[in-house]
Amino acid sequence: CWKGVTHSFRPIDCKCDGQEKVQRAYFMLVSNAQYYAGAYKVSGQAAVDDGLLDIVLLKKRGLWQLICFAWHLTRGKLDAFAGVDHVQATSVKVCGDALHHVHVDAEYVGEQRVEIAAVPGGFRVIV
Repeated sequence: CWKGVTHSFRPIDCKCDGQEKVQRAYFMLVSNAQYYAGAYKVSGQAAVDDGLLDIVLLKKRGLWQLICFAWHLTRGKLDAFAGVDHVQATSVKVCGDALHHVHVDAEYVGEQRVEIAAVPGGFRVIV
């Protein structure tokens, strides 16, 4: 619990779709669906079949920003939170040599360099 209070919030610099423009965030959530961890709405624009990742970037560091982010996320109002940028892209790459703590599908996988890409048609659901 105290780790969140003392966390240093290192910056995460990333590029979307290979663009030259670097975006800075202090927390990044990448999804291909509207919901994160089952119950939390990330983006009303997200669709699993659109070939795009939905990337949410927390723009400012600090405990208060993280609390506001969590409040909006748990109430399904993340789209309305001015403290985040929403980006849709086919890929995102974290720049630089720094390793970042990474969770994949709610599992901690350690400190990693990150590059994520959507694979159109890469997921099939059989009913």
